[in-house]
Amino acid sequence: MGNVLFEDWVWSFSRLQSFRQCPWGFAQRYLYGEPQEDNFYAAYGSLMHELHERWYKGTITKDQLIPAFVDGFTKLPDTAADRKSQYLLSGLEYLGRDIYTPEHIVGVEHRVRFAIDGYRFQGIIDLLYEEDGKLVVLDHKSHSLYPRSGRRKPTVKDKELDQYLRQLYLYAHAVRKLQLGEVGKLVFNCFKTGTLVEEPYSAAGELEAVNWALDTIHQIENTKLFLPEPDWFYCRNLCDTRGVCEYKE
Repeated sequence: MGNVLFEDWVWSFSRLQSFRQCPWGFAQRYLYGEPQEDNFYAAYGSLMHELHERWYKGTITKDQLIPAFVDGFTKLPDTAADRKSQYLLSGLEYLGRDIYTPEHIVGVEHRVRFAIDGYRFQGIIDLLYEEDGKLVVLDHKSHSLYPRSGRRKPTVKDKELDQYLRQLYLYAHAVRKLQLGEVGKLVFNCFKTGTLVEEPYSAAGELEAVNWALDTIHQIENTKLFLPEPDWFYCRNLCDTRGVCEYKE
């Protein structure tokens, strides 16, 4: 194991993805402790995650979902005022339908702690359930993903799906290491579009995600200058430390 600066860290997919997105932003948040700035998209996702958690735990009824959503929506940041009506309507439409509810739920917001090659990791599985004798790892996503095309040459959407699947494969790795059961499927519940994107578990996918995680950690440990990776939409809307960023323009 490398850099002593990181030897006490507990890693997570979001922390690794932050570095991949922008090393400078990663450093501002995790090394220099700059305060996080709210944004509409993250707050909307958190609201929907909370409603799903309450639904699967049985602490909210179908009739209470939409009033709770509207109440929470009115309190979200105004950083995306031009898009809020679109998200409001899609949320109302989604919650007005029957929410996908598996029969055999194993865990809701299930926290996992595990290790990869001596590095400590943690994560929260939005929903863990059993289907056909195997476990399914499900993650709620506000981002719109699409089922794999099945084409010989992967499409842009296929490649995007593979990037997002790394998070679920790391969770699948945790499930297997903790001996919770055999993983049969990974699922994204894309609530903005009301789409379930399902992917059969593969050992190759898990190995790729584990290697990606280790490679990212090694890059972080060996980075001496955390340089920015400006992206127009991300910098202005999503970055946690955009308030102190001199590069977003």
